[in-house]
Amino acid sequence: MSSTRRFKQAPRPRRRLVVVRITDTRRPKDARWLLQQAVVRAGGFNACRGLTDRSVRLGRRHAFWVRDTLTKRFLHDIGGMVVDRRLIATVDGNLVRAVRR
Repeated sequence: MSSTRRFKQAPRPRRRLVVVRITDTRRPKDARWLLQQAVVRAGGFNACRGLTDRSVRLGRRHAFWVRDTLTKRFLHDIGGMVVDRRLIATVDGNLVRAVRR
């Protein structure tokens, strides 16, 4: 038995692909600003690369990777915008829907 096999390596954190498109036509800048705060909290500053006012006005999608442990935080942050139908989000291809309690 070699010495490298004695210790198990810690599993790598699972990452999820999040795709977001802002559908708010009245105030797209405000919606982008709120979304940008949630993206920075979950994915870091590099996850915001390409999320600009121009891309939002053109209706482009924004995709970025989030660690599995921070996905719940991101969904909590954008929950109000999903309820108001200001944006459409998918996590690993599954549509994020609002659940009212």
